[in-house]
This record gives sequence, structure tokens and C-alpha cells, in this order.
Amino acid sequence: MDTVASTPSQNVLLIRSPNSMDVNVLISRPFAMVDEIADASPAVEDGLQLGDQILKFGNVEAGDNLLQRLSSEAQSNLGCAVPVVIMRQGTVINLTITPRPWQGRGLLGYACCLYHFVFCCLFFL
Repeated sequence: MDTVASTPSQNVLLIRSPNSMDVNVLISRPFAMVDEIADASPAVEDGLQLGDQILKFGNVEAGDNLLQRLSSEAQSNLGCAVPVVIMRQGTVINLTITPRPWQGRGLLGYACCLYHFVFCCLFFL
């Protein structure tokens, strides 16, 4: 498969297949990467791994006010499965992660590095 990068304003990647029978797929551009993850956290239990790139977290995709929107999405879905789309080693994977209280920090137990131009902002979710 070939990946054709889009313009930054589109936040979408088009993946084209060399096989004429395959369908072209549109996926969101990653907006964050899992930079830290706590053992026995909800994130680990639900399948998230260090280095996963987050394409979509519930209703949140790339854009402005990511910290606020991610935090709000986790808090408003406390105890409910949240659909999450990640890219792991070039493969798009759909997971569900349930924000919930546990012994560690946050509702999920992982920290993300947000992609914003060339700097990285680390926060714990």
C-alpha cells in the first residue's frame, strides 16, 4: 500500500492500494502518541500500548483544544467503553477503552505526547 500525505488542514491520510480491486481508505492523521503507560492501568488492560499513535478517541480527532477535549471525553464516558482508533506499527487498529477509577493517576493510566507542529506536550489521561 502507498500512503499519500494530505495537507495539514485536512488531517486525513489517503491510503491507496496498488490492487485495483481494493478500496482506497481514508484515515485521520495521528494527533498524539502514547508516551507513558502505567502497569495494570485501564489503558493496558484494554489493549493500548506504548508508542501507539492516536487517530481518534471517542469523538475527538485532531484540532484545537485537544487537552481539554480529550479530558472531557474521558470524564463524560466514565465507566463506558470509548471507541479508539490507533495506528500501531503502520496498522490501523480499533480498540475500546473504558475510563474508570483505578489506583493510579487519571482515568486511563497513560500519558500522551500531542503532536503540534514540532513540539510535544505531555499530559496524563
